[in-house]
Order: sequence, then structure tokens, then C-alpha cells
Amino acid sequence: MQADISAHDADLIEAPAFCDYRFLWVHVLSQLVRDARCYWLATTNPDVELEQAFDDLMRCGPMTRHVCRWLDIEPVEVTRKFIRWCESV
Repeated sequence: MQADISAHDADLIEAPAFCDYRFLWVHVLSQLVRDARCYWLATTNPDVELEQAFDDLMRCGPMTRHVCRWLDIEPVEVTRKFIRWCESV
């Protein structure tokens, strides 16, 4: 038995797949940077996950490289910009 598809759902099915995964990876990179910034700005007992995000961004680690690979972004540039942001705060 086939489920009924609303007009809205049909539009989503016709959307190009490459947009879907890029949207996801943009949010993953945003969360990684947000967590690293929270660690840098923390005044008391930062969370372990925040520290891991910070360390990964600072050294252009595997998480940063993996996410950037999906977005066709240079991971070293992301690290450089993050370090500049840390120095400016």
C-alpha cells in the first residue's frame, strides 16, 4: 500500500539531493565552532565535549577536516580564522 504524498512532500522529493547533505554539514560545522567558542569563553568548568571541539579546531584535527571535506572548504583556513577570533576576544 502506497502512502499519500502531499504537494509539499512531493516538492521535497524532487529537490536535488546535494543541497540536503550540504545543509546538514553546514550545521555540523556551525555547531563545532559554537562549541569551541563556548569553551574559549567559559569561566567555570567547561564541558569535555566543548574542549574536544576547541582542541580539534585549534589543531585542524580530524573532525574539522572531515566536515570541511564535505563542504569543499579548506580546513586550515577554518582553523586560522578560529585562532584569529580567539586572539581578538
